[in-house]
Amino acid sequence: MLLCVLVGGIPVPAQAGQSLRAPAAPALPADAYPAPSAPAEDAGSGQDDGGDDIFFGGGGGGDDIFVGGSDALGEEEAAGGGLVDRFLGATGTTVTGYLRNETAYRYVNPAAFSKVLNVVRMETFTPIGGMMELKTVPRVAYDAVYDLEDVDTIHPRHGPTTILTEEQTPELIDQLTVENVRLVEVVQTQIELREWFMDVHFSASDLRVGRQIVRWGVVEGSRVTDEVNPLDFKEFILREVVDRYVPLFMVRYDYYLSNSSLQFLWIPEVQPHKPAPVGTEFEQFQYLPGLRVPKSGVENAEYGLRYSFSLFGADMTTSYLDTWDDFPAAFRTVRGVGADAEFGQTPTVDFIPVPPRLKIPGISMSRSIGPFIMSAEAAYVHGKVFGTFLDPKYPLPPDASGGALQRDYYKWAVNADFAYFGIDFSVQYLRATILDYHPSIIADPVDTVHAGFVRKTFLDNIVTAQMLVIHFINDKEWVWRPRVDILMTQRVKLSVGADIMEGDIADVGPRGEPLPGQFHFAGFFQNTSRAYVEVAYQF
Repeated sequence: MLLCVLVGGIPVPAQAGQSLRAPAAPALPADAYPAPSAPAEDAGSGQDDGGDDIFFGGGGGGDDIFVGGSDALGEEEAAGGGLVDRFLGATGTTVTGYLRNETAYRYVNPAAFSKVLNVVRMETFTPIGGMMELKTVPRVAYDAVYDLEDVDTIHPRHGPTTILTEEQTPELIDQLTVENVRLVEVVQTQIELREWFMDVHFSASDLRVGRQIVRWGVVEGSRVTDEVNPLDFKEFILREVVDRYVPLFMVRYDYYLSNSSLQFLWIPEVQPHKPAPVGTEFEQFQYLPGLRVPKSGVENAEYGLRYSFSLFGADMTTSYLDTWDDFPAAFRTVRGVGADAEFGQTPTVDFIPVPPRLKIPGISMSRSIGPFIMSAEAAYVHGKVFGTFLDPKYPLPPDASGGALQRDYYKWAVNADFAYFGIDFSVQYLRATILDYHPSIIADPVDTVHAGFVRKTFLDNIVTAQMLVIHFINDKEWVWRPRVDILMTQRVKLSVGADIMEGDIADVGPRGEPLPGQFHFAGFFQNTSRAYVEVAYQF
């Protein structure tokens, strides 16, 4: 479906007007939609900025989720005279972060624990001189579910394969074990430096250089103008907000005018979306062999420009992004048919995945109108290449190349936040339309998504109950995400919730069988619905 490229994860959006020169002390991601407020406008990474993601119910964590503030160290904790304390004091470094356990149980057949993930994530800020700051974001994770369940129970096969796989070689057969007969890619331990960058502050501008995440757009989760960083689909669209984007090395320059600002991005690192590990529970796609990702460097660099300003009481942005498509197009050649076919030759199809270059102008606005906070954005995508059916019933037009069609499309989204009887509401509408559509294109000509969010707090904000609902209209799919957060102490939070997916796995053939390659976005995971418990400690 076309809108699967719109639906994306959100790391940590910034408050409107927030600049790089005043990074907020990061807090534990709240996974709780904020009360209606001015929508996020800046796309700064590395700042906990309080925005959130209607599509995924995740939180940026800028508003402290714990009663009593987000100080990195309490007075008693800071009083110690250890080596670490002396180093932090001497360098002026501040360290914040959290420890979290995420335990999920899949309640559909085969029922089993699917995740017992233990995560430590830190953010360090080190001032250098009077105008520079260094930030790092290390993250360590260990999934203990592999110590409790066997691999084939954790990651059962739940749908058709989405690409053609090669026959098993003797080497691959030798690797087969009783515990992992499908050669699932097991990722139990992760140690990574997710982000690292240097900020340099000038009198009227800021410069950020390093591996970072940049967010554009005001309709959270819509991926309309927010196409700068690729996504990590390790857990579909259910991952923690700060883990959903793939950081890239880039240069970001912000220039501030009296009532507006200009942002320039130069991105020499090229990466496509990151699929879930092979054979795992949330694997939905893998790239075909021979993927031709452009080499990172000056020659293939991406770049973007965004202008932010106010007009008639509304916060406005115009943007332009010149980027490689994070979903490569699969060009194909068919051999063994037609005049060139040899007697007895079996037709074969070779796919060559190549990401096309996209040019994306966009616009966004946000404004308070009475009791509502309205946000909207739109983008025109030039250069998109769509896959086509390999079926004589759908002959290709003359402008087809390699079994694919280049067509432009436009997308837009609108969101309304409001409160009623102490309950926070948010409703969202997204739509994408392919221009000059041809029936051989696999994607639908028009794709539509509705989403709604409800949140209510109790006991002086100690308990928060919320529900996120996403409805994919074309394929009649649903995602339901109920959740309750309980603040046990100033630093400890307990969360209980569920991720429920409903719909068909894929389009079906004449006998009702799912068709490989024509999978649905959310219904594909109908057999992975789960309940979960999370315990988090902020430091």
